[in-house]
Amino acid sequence: MLIDWPLFAAALALLLTPLGLFHGARTRHRALGSDWSGYWPRTLGHGFHAIDFLRATLGAWYLAAGIASGPEATGFAAHSPTLVQGAVLGFGALLQTFVCKERHAACAPFAYTAGSALGFLPVETGFFSVLLAIVFALGVRAPALFFPVLGATTVGVGLVVTGAELDLAGLAAAAAFTAPWLLTLLFPRELTVAHLARRATSERVAAGVERK
Repeated sequence: MLIDWPLFAAALALLLTPLGLFHGARTRHRALGSDWSGYWPRTLGHGFHAIDFLRATLGAWYLAAGIASGPEATGFAAHSPTLVQGAVLGFGALLQTFVCKERHAACAPFAYTAGSALGFLPVETGFFSVLLAIVFALGVRAPALFFPVLGATTVGVGLVVTGAELDLAGLAAAAAFTAPWLLTLLFPRELTVAHLARRATSERVAAGVERK
């Protein structure tokens, strides 16, 4: 197994750092099954989601480029890079999900898994897999299904792109993308999404006075 250590180390740092550790005092978590009316601006305006997407995309790209099998590798040795990559992606997704500031809750890593898919998979596979998963989850109004559907579409789209040949890297990625959803089935945790809390009335008044 050939490893580009600078790329691999950067991939580990980007993919295995739980973003939940950096959620500040204004970060709140709302369950996926709750009413989201009025919460979309504060959710989409939370800069950590953009950071999560970008660092996952870059980290997954580093991971894909940083490990390769040797030219004469056969058997298990030929597949060991893919297994390591799948383990890193899966463990990273679980860390993003499990590390949450709210008790008995789990963070739904939508941006992280979407970025990982776009960075790790071939461009057409990653793009259409993420697009189909988003459309399906929104269509059936079940956001949590984004994760298993992304896993399924990763395999399905990969089969179409590769000419109906199973791709071990695609299977490993599919398992990693499904991991957050499986976690909530195995443990009593509810998937939530981070959003920004409204500033206190006194703070808003003070801000208005300052502007005047």
